[in-house]
Amino acid sequence: MFGRLRWPMAAFAGPAPYCRCFIEHPDSVQACNCGEEFGIREWTWKRPELPSSWIHFANDDTQVTLHPYYSAGTAVVRGDTCFNRDFTYYWEVKIMTEPYGTDVMVGVGSENVDINDSLFSFRSFLGRNEESYGLSYTGAVCHGAQVTHDSPGFGWGTIVGVKVDMWHGTLEFFINRQGLGVSYVMLRKHQMLYPMVCSTAAQSVMRLIYASSWKASLLVTAGKILANSMRRSRYFPLLPPGLRNLLLEKFFLTLPSPLSELKIDGVARQPLFTGRRHFHRRW
Repeated sequence: MFGRLRWPMAAFAGPAPYCRCFIEHPDSVQACNCGEEFGIREWTWKRPELPSSWIHFANDDTQVTLHPYYSAGTAVVRGDTCFNRDFTYYWEVKIMTEPYGTDVMVGVGSENVDINDSLFSFRSFLGRNEESYGLSYTGAVCHGAQVTHDSPGFGWGTIVGVKVDMWHGTLEFFINRQGLGVSYVMLRKHQMLYPMVCSTAAQSVMRLIYASSWKASLLVTAGKILANSMRRSRYFPLLPPGLRNLLLEKFFLTLPSPLSELKIDGVARQPLFTGRRHFHRRW
């Protein structure tokens, strides 16, 4: 339905797309399934209680189009599952259209976030107070009305990952499956957190491509250590198939250093951001 949207205003120059589909086949990116090999989605996007023209749901509620016709403010959608305090959650969205305008953001928010209070105002919604955290397409990482330009942002074709460790209370963002480092701690102060995305741009399409969780346990810790020890080993293909698949599907990005050598697409990527952190108030 939606190809690449081109606008007269200059778009933010974010990272390159995760795959070459967005470069070689820009008019048929809806058919792109790169990075979706695992097929693990433990939750989907939550439909509003009342019918809304602000959000269109597709693909069994894994893909959302924010402002499908025109934009008059900020549309927000949350996941249908809250995050348990004893689990680690990792989820990814693929950015299917070019971000532009006031803001397009990916992040998490508490049960106190009113997702309908900015429908008629343009704002960077996630991170504007203590109840939410967000990564902007411009590179801003936001919480409590404080901003650090601590990332390269994201663009058309980027895979944005969010890792929420509710056991340790930490939040980390990923761009094209490279970790940006822990952005926030003390998330255990929230009773509940939900995955969220928001946009002020018309026809913003985001697809949930992966969503999994792991309960904090000795088994999970052992799996992470084993995966980390095997990340550069030529013996990884010799592991028992069941264990090898478990490490690829469940632990491929649960480490501080991603298993880049084990990525499905086999593309080696360089660090995305090495600049200094700059804090300022945005609101």
